[in-house]
Amino acid sequence: VELRGATLIDSAGSGMFVFDATGGGLTGTIPSGQAVIVRGEGGDTTVSVGAGSGTPVINRGELVLEAPGSGTSTGGTTHLMGGSLLDYGSLLATVSDPSWANYLQAPLAVEPGGIADVNSGVLRDDSLVSNAGTAEIAPGARWALDPGAGFVNENGGELEPDVNGPSSYGTIQLTGGSLTAGGT
Repeated sequence: VELRGATLIDSAGSGMFVFDATGGGLTGTIPSGQAVIVRGEGGDTTVSVGAGSGTPVINRGELVLEAPGSGTSTGGTTHLMGGSLLDYGSLLATVSDPSWANYLQAPLAVEPGGIADVNSGVLRDDSLVSNAGTAEIAPGARWALDPGAGFVNENGGELEPDVNGPSSYGTIQLTGGSLTAGGT
């Protein structure tokens, strides 16, 4: 189901929901077996989590931030912003071309069993991240902690910058944010 400018009030069921072009809002729980994709098209796609309710969005399925395209003529950036997100499932960030990036502008708590995976490109983060699950950064990918960002790897949390050789590794870039390295 393609959503443009709508708010998905999620609670149950399998399937795939795609926010593109004009973005929208997301509230409730992404259940196991369901995928919600935020795809940058036509420039920027912004999805507001929690829709001002003060209640976090709970992810038990798959939440994908996808910045597709080739060069600046196609594709776009994604913005996940607003309230907060509790991740018990999978949060995946992918970028096809370095002209684009994904932006995390909402507090994220990766819970035990949850995974946040920067699979390619750059995830720009200006929010607070608490990791008690797994945070993985693929070779060549970068998690950029911008001003205002804080990343805390909790006890039991695993921070995994993957290595594929002496010049191909996952990177956490501190550009004004802070990193507290606990856990593994």
